[in-house]
Parts: sequence; structure tokens; C-alpha cells
Amino acid sequence: MDLKSWGTVRRNAGSVLLGCFWVITMSSTACSYVNRISGGPVSIRPAQDTAWLTGPRRSPSFEIPIVVHNASTATVNTDGCVIRAERFTDGVWQLVFRPNCLRNSSPSVIHPGDSVTLQFVASAVVDPSAAEKMIPGLYRAVVPLWTVDGNGNPVTLPQGERLSSTFIVAMK
Repeated sequence: MDLKSWGTVRRNAGSVLLGCFWVITMSSTACSYVNRISGGPVSIRPAQDTAWLTGPRRSPSFEIPIVVHNASTATVNTDGCVIRAERFTDGVWQLVFRPNCLRNSSPSVIHPGDSVTLQFVASAVVDPSAAEKMIPGLYRAVVPLWTVDGNGNPVTLPQGERLSSTFIVAMK
């Protein structure tokens, strides 16, 4: 092999190694993201697999108990008043219900190893914009969860740890 060919091989090898490094880095990042979404130190699941839509058509509602388990080593806080609901529509999660908390709510503290059950009520009476969007389908809850740093400031948990597993909302 002449010197000119050797330089081409070295240049191509560098490009191949850089490409391999990029693929490995992106793969590990994607796996880390998927693992965080599929369950982290805090898990949220509905206590039942189906919630029933009730009430008149212009102000529907549903209610479902949500279990939050803290498997982390830190104390986690939550507030049942500000749980949101999302529905899976056309391959995308869409916000369906956002509460309007007019009451003074007091956050729940979830110590390491403990679980708490929050009674989640989504009602178009509380959020009138939800009336047309609250229809049967596949839903998940978005639960506010945070820890407190050394200065007493709240630190929101990653998005993947604030999402419940899915549940069905059906007509009764």
C-alpha cells in the first residue's frame, strides 16, 4: 500500500470511528430517556384500569384513585389539587383537563418507601374548557411532584416521573 492510500484509510477510519461514537452516544441517551419514562424512583399508577365518564354532556367528569409510590431516598411532595389529565389522540398526548384550584391546598409529603393514594377528580365544572375534550379514550395523569433542595427551594421531578401509567376513560 502506498503512502497516499494509507492517508485515505486513516481519514476514513476517523470518520467511521466518529460515526460509531455518535451512534453509541445517541443509543445510550435514548435508553436512559426511555428508562426514565418507564419508571424511575417515583412511580404513579391508577388504582383501577377504568374511570367512568359521568354527568351531563356539557359538564362531564371522571374520578380515579392515583397511587404515587416513592422508591427514592428523598422525600417527595405532591398536591392532589393540581393533577392534570392528558388523552392519547392521533399518536400524541393532549391536555384535556387542567384544574383551577380555588381552595388552599396543602401538599402531601411522601417519605422514602411510602405510597399515597390521591383521589383525582377531573370535572368540566372546574375546567369548562375540558367539556368538549373530555371524551372516552386512553388517558394518563400528570401529577405535580417535587423535592426540596438544601436552601428550601422546590425542585420539580423529571417529566417521566410525574406521569402515571395509562387508564381508560369510558362512558357508563
